[in-house]
Amino acid sequence: MSPIPVRPAGGFRSGKRVLAAELGTVSETFSRTLAKFGEQKLIAVKGKTVTVLSPAKLSALLRRTLGE
Repeated sequence: MSPIPVRPAGGFRSGKRVLAAELGTVSETFSRTLAKFGEQKLIAVKGKTVTVLSPAKLSALLRRTLGE
């Protein structure tokens, strides 16, 4: 399966702080989470583009962590 870019047309309009707030967390936690996902090769972040490198693994991790 090929990587999936996750980026609205024109890039994300909100900064990390706003995105974090919309997800119910703080920007520091959001940044750490993105970094951990990057270290695990689940995502790649470049500028305002987040690319999901391993959708199945990321989905499985989120299901285990958050429940389904």
